Amino acid sequence: MRKFSIGCIKAAAEKLKDFSKEEIEAYLSDVYNVANSYKRLGPQAALDRAIQDVNKENLQNLLEDSQRIAKDAAIKSARDIKINSGVTVSQQTLRDRSGKNLDDNIE
Repeated sequence: MRKFSIGCIKAAAEKLKDFSKEEIEAYLSDVYNVANSYKRLGPQAALDRAIQDVNKENLQNLLEDSQRIAKDAAIKSARDIKINSGVTVSQQTLRDRSGKNLDDNIE
């Protein structure tokens, strides 16, 4: 893992108060790795662009995770309603629907 100066970690910690030291170091590492890939930009411009790109990627990942969790919760809720209403399904039907991917699957 890359070593960061105490000043760098403190500056990041002020902006990212709710994150642990390990999460901040991982974020800084991602930013510096992306910034190093921008060969045609100056150092500060590369860092600014890397921060934007890393933040955009992290936001996209959070949105995808929240969408998956919401979808899974809806599927589970629908299944709970069926179970509580006493609907029964034969094992053969369950195998057929799951095998043909016709059933709602929780990710």
